[in-house]
Amino acid sequence: MERSHERVSVRVSVLLTFGVALLSVVVGLLHIGGVGVQGPLSPYVPEFVRRTVGFTGTITGFAVLGSGIALQRGYRVGWRSAAVLLPLTAVQGLLQVSVFSLPLVAFSLVSISALAVNRGRFDREFTPSPTQLAAGTSLVAAISYGTVGSYALREEFAGVDTIVDAFYFTVVTASTVGYGDVTPDTGITKLFVLSSLVMNVAAFAVALGVLLTPAIEAQLSKALGK
Repeated sequence: MERSHERVSVRVSVLLTFGVALLSVVVGLLHIGGVGVQGPLSPYVPEFVRRTVGFTGTITGFAVLGSGIALQRGYRVGWRSAAVLLPLTAVQGLLQVSVFSLPLVAFSLVSISALAVNRGRFDREFTPSPTQLAAGTSLVAAISYGTVGSYALREEFAGVDTIVDAFYFTVVTASTVGYGDVTPDTGITKLFVLSSLVMNVAAFAVALGVLLTPAIEAQLSKALGK
């Protein structure tokens, strides 16, 4: 009976975390889109703050979703990441000061309490392999190379003025989308962009192969009963 109660308690903690993730994404998208979601405290928080927090809240929501998946599998790292992210979603909900963000604050606080009660139940350790560490490191290094390099050479780019512009340009280049709103103006910047493109595409390909392929293979094997 006690064991059954523990399972229900853990499941509730995981479901609450998924609920926070969904609310954070939805509320964030509403504020980014400028939907009329004013609340009683709206006059005290500038519009640009609410929209900025909406953007960061959407990103946090996807991060909480990852924590929820890790919690579902009993990983301690999932509990640790959720312990950091859930207070953040509560603060973001407060700063968005709308009627839609109030449930986000409430769910976040309840989820924090539930995870605190069940903290001893998420005890499975996650140890990445050397290959996974190398893939993750190469991805971070490639993004950092493109961001820092394009910012350092911003005078020779059309459209790069801030570190955010540099990060945006790096991600767009890595995805091979190429919107055309940022362009290199000199020979050195064109060579830099080519080197960044090669590094990022290679890093993304390796990371996807190393990090996702084993998970997909495991799910296929499970589905096929092997």
